[in-house]
Amino acid sequence: CESEAGCIDSWRACELPGLISPLDAAAGDVPGAESQAIVYLDWAGAALPLRSQLADAAAAVAGQTLGNPHCTGPAAFASMLAEDAARAQLLAHFCGHRAHEWDLIFTAGATSALKLVSECFPWADGSRLAFASDSHTSVIGMRGPAGAAGAGFACLPPDAPPSAWAATATHASPSVRHLAFFNNSSFNLAVLPLESNFDGRNYDVRRLASALHSPHEGHEQGGGQWLVLVDIAKAAGTGPVDLPGLGADFAVLSLYKLAGAPTGLGCLLATKSAARLLRRPERGFFGGGSVAAVLACADFVRARAAPAAAFADGTPNFRAMAEVPAGLRALRSVGGMRAVAAHTNALACELRGRLGAMRHADGRAAVRLYGK
Repeated sequence: CESEAGCIDSWRACELPGLISPLDAAAGDVPGAESQAIVYLDWAGAALPLRSQLADAAAAVAGQTLGNPHCTGPAAFASMLAEDAARAQLLAHFCGHRAHEWDLIFTAGATSALKLVSECFPWADGSRLAFASDSHTSVIGMRGPAGAAGAGFACLPPDAPPSAWAATATHASPSVRHLAFFNNSSFNLAVLPLESNFDGRNYDVRRLASALHSPHEGHEQGGGQWLVLVDIAKAAGTGPVDLPGLGADFAVLSLYKLAGAPTGLGCLLATKSAARLLRRPERGFFGGGSVAAVLACADFVRARAAPAAAFADGTPNFRAMAEVPAGLRALRSVGGMRAVAAHTNALACELRGRLGAMRHADGRAAVRLYGK
């Protein structure tokens, strides 16, 4: 597959030495059992970092002294600069010229970001959490904190129209419907993947978000206001994602899905208006770095104002943050996300064709394929 970096077969052996070359495999020259080279078909699970990317990241971390950003001094300041640079570059990658409209909160991964939203969303009696049936397990897990705060939940099939999502807010018990009708300031949350974790289908997030944000659809029958969270963890690794174009309010991501490294780092992206709605539950946990003031001997705590700090419990993974620019540079070096998408689609079509051609001795299909 050609890109600005040239044919992938010209640099695969150097950048991804653990993979079997398709050219060698086609010629029958497959490494023996003693070799560690493999065929990798789990890009949805984790992208693979390039060798040069890992060297670039190591040099970035080794070339400066990084300290705890909650401290003071030059080492702490260097870590704060690294965090700011990683945040700015990720916002530019996903939001382009509208990056100033978004906040980015670093987390341990997409799961941690979903947990944060589920615990800090302004749920109330009459609120609704609606999610797609092929959502990630961590999305389904959001119904625990939502339910504890008085919200109900609904699971919708992948082909459900926007009207079905909106209707979930009005299919509660009579007492809850009565409450919601007179409390149109209550909030509901719709959660769906940009790309299905099950069969790879692409959801029309823009259509759903536009409908739910419309007063004629999302607020129908006094069901409250809808916000939309999109899980981009799978889609972001295989193609460009334009968050403002999707119309969603929140997005979650694990960075190893994007460029293979760093692991243990993800983020919650939120429009500034949506980020202002998030609040820690009363008497909920708070950690070091997230508070502006706290008294040990009295029940007093005040969170920091900026969402990026207010929801960051404990010392952030500042060394991993310093590695983020290397991953984004690596993606640009192979032609950017459009080149990645073209290569991904070519491989997917080839794999699907070959798997579909496999037959048992009696002619029956050997593999059952889901999705288009």
